[in-house]
Amino acid sequence: MNKELNNFLDEVCERIKYKKIHSEIRTELSEHILSLSEEYKKEGLTEDEAVRKAVLQMGNSEEIGDRLNKQHKPETEWSLLFLVSIIVSIGGMIMFECSKYQSMNSVYFERYLFIALLSIAVMLGVYFYDYTRLRNRSFSLYTGLFILFLIIKLFGITVAGRPIIKVGSFSVLPEFLSPFFLIAFAGILDGYKGGGTFSLVKLIILAFLSVALMFLFPAKGMAVLLFSGFFVILMTGILRGNFGGKVRNQMLLLFCIFSMIIFLVLLSLQPYQLERIKVFLDKDRDIMGSGYQQYIARKWISMSKWFGKTGLTFNGSPLESILPGANTDFVFVNIVATFGKALGLGLIIAVAAFIIRMFAVTRKIKNDYGFYLSLSSCVILSLQFILSILVNLNMFPLASVSMPFISYGGTNYIVDMILLGIILSVWRRNNIVKRTGIGSKSLPYRKFISYEDGRIIINLK
Repeated sequence: MNKELNNFLDEVCERIKYKKIHSEIRTELSEHILSLSEEYKKEGLTEDEAVRKAVLQMGNSEEIGDRLNKQHKPETEWSLLFLVSIIVSIGGMIMFECSKYQSMNSVYFERYLFIALLSIAVMLGVYFYDYTRLRNRSFSLYTGLFILFLIIKLFGITVAGRPIIKVGSFSVLPEFLSPFFLIAFAGILDGYKGGGTFSLVKLIILAFLSVALMFLFPAKGMAVLLFSGFFVILMTGILRGNFGGKVRNQMLLLFCIFSMIIFLVLLSLQPYQLERIKVFLDKDRDIMGSGYQQYIARKWISMSKWFGKTGLTFNGSPLESILPGANTDFVFVNIVATFGKALGLGLIIAVAAFIIRMFAVTRKIKNDYGFYLSLSSCVILSLQFILSILVNLNMFPLASVSMPFISYGGTNYIVDMILLGIILSVWRRNNIVKRTGIGSKSLPYRKFISYEDGRIIINLK
């Protein structure tokens, strides 16, 4: 390479702190400089003279480097962190109150703090991790998860009819790991880019297998989350033209297959599951039996004040003594009863803002794989929030769904923080990683140099 050109590239890259982008910038700058030098050579200049003149036309190397450094600087999505900090704080407040209980809903606050701090540390690790390394491992991740779940189902320890993973004194419900099926699915979907309808069918089969596995566990709540997540991601992939071919036909195929799956699931519902649906449709049905939790939750919300803890009891008993799941599945009811309806409403507003912001951020992701990865995380977190609140407000049949960043637990808290870390990691590299398109080679996320009418134009906006 010409010495003067090489010095210019070195000076530009010295100003750019993110070193992984250096080779890409050097390649594009050198291509355009050499292209322009060819025009000068036609005017009779020697090669060295032509390159020198092309370099001079580029302008000040330090100024270009500073602007490119600003353009390729990793970014932090502070608004998401601010909103999740509000939600986490409310979770900490209610867990502290739960630590005072002398009932089944009591929690070990020291354990909660340890899990929360560990989860934040894991989230930061994911945030700084280069998510693009996951793409080529997506199918291996899916296969590994599927085999792990099968082994746990067939040979694992069962407690109260639910298979668990036992590590020393710690017990882990494997169903909380199921969101990683969607994380793996994002990479597989991106790898099937331009593969046509047959690729869509293969993805639907993979989605069906993992959802069916959740039903076998049984983990009906997570099965519903996965089913909804797969549907949203596949529908988005079709609408974005990920598979090529006719969008209308692919959408029709997706709706037909997923409708058929829903029909088969409804036919296979157990009596107690049908009873939950009946209780949802008839609020006063079997209030001392299958409808007990919903009845108590409804009563406690009606007795709550707008501000502060309600002084009322139900049949002489406080909330924590009569509502199972007051620190997990029905934690929202607990928040309303303990701190007032105003905080409950504030939490709903914070959650709504968090969900809207997540999808707004995801919509701006320029890399296809990063988009699907972020979308998968958004869908799982959003569905957990929405279903948890709806169940607590008796607007959805009873289902075991924890509220992210609030409900008491270990594995689910860590997994939800990992999902948040993935969204932040993708956004952090939004101006850095390459964008890929159907039928095209990898390109920089934005062309910052163009060559028109014998002139080099550098776009630094």
